[in-house]
Amino acid sequence: QAAWARASLKERAHGLMTLDDDAPLSALAKAPKFDDDLPLSSLADGVQKPKVSRQLTPKASPKAGIKGKGKGTPLKRRMIESSSSSSSSDSDSSSDSNAPIANHKGGKKTPAKKSKMALLKRTSTAETMGEDEIESGGAVSKKQRLPKEQVVADLLCRWWYVLPDWPPDDEAYFKAELEKKNLRKVTLAEWDWEPEVDSKGRAKVYELSQFRGLYRDISGTLQDLRPKDLCPCYANFMKKDISELYDLLLKALENQLQQLVTSKYYDPQLEAQLKVMITRVKSQQEQHNNGKR
Repeated sequence: QAAWARASLKERAHGLMTLDDDAPLSALAKAPKFDDDLPLSSLADGVQKPKVSRQLTPKASPKAGIKGKGKGTPLKRRMIESSSSSSSSDSDSSSDSNAPIANHKGGKKTPAKKSKMALLKRTSTAETMGEDEIESGGAVSKKQRLPKEQVVADLLCRWWYVLPDWPPDDEAYFKAELEKKNLRKVTLAEWDWEPEVDSKGRAKVYELSQFRGLYRDISGTLQDLRPKDLCPCYANFMKKDISELYDLLLKALENQLQQLVTSKYYDPQLEAQLKVMITRVKSQQEQHNNGKR
């Protein structure tokens, strides 16, 4: 009876494990009741192991038109060979494109000549320089600067030691400039309540607190009322005579040195550099004055 019970249990377990997806749910209710003392080997016998079907890769057919070879190369190998051949052909074509053009007469390739940069001497003076060159800021490298350009470059680094503040802190000056352009200054607190144009036809503008002399109108257009002719910039300094520039530079260096000695940020290395610059500028100024005589 025990053998008969095990055989029937195997059949019921086998039927349960091989249910189709379309089987009714009632089939699940007929699940066999396993005894606690039933060995595991009997359960394993009732379960069917899934069959693994190995998909055989088709053998490559031999190349057509080639004799003596019974087997063709696999697809992966053919792709690698084709890519390597294409890359080699590209490299050959690129090397050919970079090669020099053959001579028409002899058919020989002439080597490419290295281009030599000719050093052009700067013969233009400050007076003959165009406005575009002045507005661009001049030469950046010290080796390419004219003596006057070098003096201007040194002065631009310390112009505030010798020239007044710019833009000027003069309310009367900017008020007059506003009148010239038919504008009136309005504070931001009153902006929304002031009319765009008053009874005198003056449009309202507000001043930029971080930039003195700059205003914006109702359309957002920037109105620059700063005195451009007094701006300490490269273009204005290049318009001055070099003798005046030497005087301004020497005075700026001396004032800078004087303030450095009495400053709490005293730097002995900077003091030595300023003294060397003063000596050099005095020597250049003397050479310039002797050359004018």
